[in-house]
Amino acid sequence: MEGLFIRGIEEFNRRQFFEAHDTWEEEWREMSGANKIFYQGLIHTTVGFYHLSNKNYRGAGSQLGKAVSKLEQFLPFFLGVNTLA
Repeated sequence: MEGLFIRGIEEFNRRQFFEAHDTWEEEWREMSGANKIFYQGLIHTTVGFYHLSNKNYRGAGSQLGKAVSKLEQFLPFFLGVNTLA
């Protein structure tokens, strides 16, 4: 796991969802294949939690649903991440 990936995890864990989104999107733009889909799932997750923190439950549900559909392809581990957690 490299710099921006770790930074995004740290931001997410600090509930800095907007920042995590921007961090991961920066890497996502340069990716292709499975890595790109995985990052899309992470980005949808950050947007979902951002909406949830702002009590936008419809937006949260929509984004988290998209996240699940992308990330379920990467069970149980991908890029060193426990995707079951």
